[in-house]
Amino acid sequence: AEGLSRGRAREIEESGIEGLRCLVQLSLDGDSGRGGVGRDEFHRVCDRVAELPGLELGGLMVVPPLEGEPARHFEEAARIREELRTRHSAATEFSAGMSGDLESAIFAGSTCVRVGTSILGPRPIL
Repeated sequence: AEGLSRGRAREIEESGIEGLRCLVQLSLDGDSGRGGVGRDEFHRVCDRVAELPGLELGGLMVVPPLEGEPARHFEEAARIREELRTRHSAATEFSAGMSGDLESAIFAGSTCVRVGTSILGPRPIL
């Protein structure tokens, strides 16, 4: 994340684009194949994104683990989002929920849901 964000920040700064808004993906299950950073690294990565020129920390996104009740995971992510907002008041976005679980995500405070399956139909899980 460090090298990627530093390189991208430099490109963005040189292009003249002001403040590319970024969401940091939180991994709640530690499955590296599904993306995101773990709870133990989350705030450090967010702090780094916030200080890089050309990037603006917009908030967090989360995909719940495949196992378990999504609502419980969204509630946990909402608590972490509040911690993030305490540290970075402009990081207001909370992208959580997809076609199959958007109601519980919205109930937990999601500001953005991803509804590709509702529009495009089911696709294989990678």
